[in-house]
Amino acid sequence: MIENRHDTSDALLLFVDIVDSSGLSTYLGYGKYASTIVLFEELFRKIANIYFPENESMMCRKIDTRGDEGTVFIIKKPEELNELVYRAICFVMELKAHLNMTSYDEGAPKLLNLGAGIHVGTVAIVSSAEGGGDDKLYGYNINYAKRIESSSRSGSYSKIYLSRRAASLLDSYPVILKRNTISMKGMQENEEIYEVQSALLNPMPKIDIERFKNFYTDELFDPVRWDVVINEPWIKSVVLSVLYSVMRKPLISAQYADNYKKLIWKNPAEDDPIILYLRGVQCSDEAKYTQMLSYFKKLVDKHPSFIAARIMLAAACLKVSKSSHLSVELILARDTANELIERFSDMLTSDEEESLKNLLKEISCIPTQPDGVGNE
Repeated sequence: MIENRHDTSDALLLFVDIVDSSGLSTYLGYGKYASTIVLFEELFRKIANIYFPENESMMCRKIDTRGDEGTVFIIKKPEELNELVYRAICFVMELKAHLNMTSYDEGAPKLLNLGAGIHVGTVAIVSSAEGGGDDKLYGYNINYAKRIESSSRSGSYSKIYLSRRAASLLDSYPVILKRNTISMKGMQENEEIYEVQSALLNPMPKIDIERFKNFYTDELFDPVRWDVVINEPWIKSVVLSVLYSVMRKPLISAQYADNYKKLIWKNPAEDDPIILYLRGVQCSDEAKYTQMLSYFKKLVDKHPSFIAARIMLAAACLKVSKSSHLSVELILARDTANELIERFSDMLTSDEEESLKNLLKEISCIPTQPDGVGNE
């Protein structure tokens, strides 16, 4: 008897499924529903192959679709798993966006929606001793990832659910997660799961670029469709991401600039964390440092694990201090930077940590204010 070879490794495990597939078939009818499933499979494979290209160094790569479900299983080096999780979120968001755009184009009575489960866990890799066959993956974590996806239908924001392990790898990325405690069949009764609430996705899109940009940065701003942008958090993230990437380029059209301004400054009581983040960035660009400080302070108070906002808060404190010589703000900048380096260094990239160290060096060169100055 020839024994198969096997090994174990951590893998990115992603399941994506059409929400309420049977209900959708009733709305669309059998013929149109079949066409929708074919479109889903084609888009899934096409976009997944761009986000997870075959030419990358991977120990294992499996992209598959079966009717209304798609899967991506990737094994790479442990230090690359955090980037893979972020890439998986961007992939699902773009897939949802393309399907949503197609639903609008065809005037579907019910927009297509997707649920997704993202997990990182150990799997067994089994290879045939005779060679020539594809490696197969086995293990509890594959089933666990599927259960996460099945639970995502109850999501309130994006219906993209992450396990606690996958969520812990996103500290350095502009992704806001909402913690939920749910019961999963066959698992623990109180399982900790995280839903993508809001995100800055970069770069996007990967396919059908001009059509995608026109739809999400122009057509959705029509008064008839505007409520969709405001009331669907994941669509808001897509629109913000596309507009933000355009706004950072040297030459932009007045239409892009107007729509960007309309979206991020529309609501004075806005609480979307990514919009608040972008408001702070714009205040920084315009040298409005006290406003910049206000937005990032509000963000950090509500979302303390949002590392990008904490770094911008430290920078805002320094800029306010240098412009107004408020020593209390200088202390806050120093303490915020020190806390990130000393207590949360494992959440920082090397570039982020170096940036904070340079900030501390700059603070140390600022002359100490006389007693009482800036503390009133």
